[in-house]
Amino acid sequence: CNSGISLGNISVSDGISPVIKNNLIYACSWVGIFGQSKIYPLNPKIYHNTIDGIPGTTANGIRLEIFSGSPVTSSPEIKFNIFTNITYSSQYDYEVAAVYLSDDLDFSNAPDLFGYNDFYGNRLNYFFLGAAQTQVQSTDITSDPLYVGQGDYRLSSGSGAIDAVPASAEPTPPVDHDLDGTAR
Repeated sequence: CNSGISLGNISVSDGISPVIKNNLIYACSWVGIFGQSKIYPLNPKIYHNTIDGIPGTTANGIRLEIFSGSPVTSSPEIKFNIFTNITYSSQYDYEVAAVYLSDDLDFSNAPDLFGYNDFYGNRLNYFFLGAAQTQVQSTDITSDPLYVGQGDYRLSSGSGAIDAVPASAEPTPPVDHDLDGTAR
């Protein structure tokens, strides 16, 4: 696939606020989740997704862009996801990040929109505010999720991503069972 989930080119004045959760997105050649707008807010809630890129090929796990020329207040929430192998080979760091947010997305009034993500084996984890963010959020982890393997993206026992999110941090309603039906 070129992109796993596309929100399209947003053209509604109050923006768009879909909830995107519990998806497995893998082997996309460009981006896992993509949203674009010319002047309207982007407010997706992106929870509990696993995005595994193709090493050397996938540019972004999540890419949200606004092309307004001036900041547009937006509140995208990106939490509880696993990002692996986002390593496209490029001379521009901004083209290669697990989470890329364009300069025109103004989320300064909502500081707790990101966190509890697991980043592993990516060229860069976050790119926003016009710069690479070398330090992940304090609630993020950078441990190997220990996929079972051979196309099986369930987590092996011992994965640092299992039960890494405290119940108090969950969105409402929380994801309380994994793919196999195991309570979390």
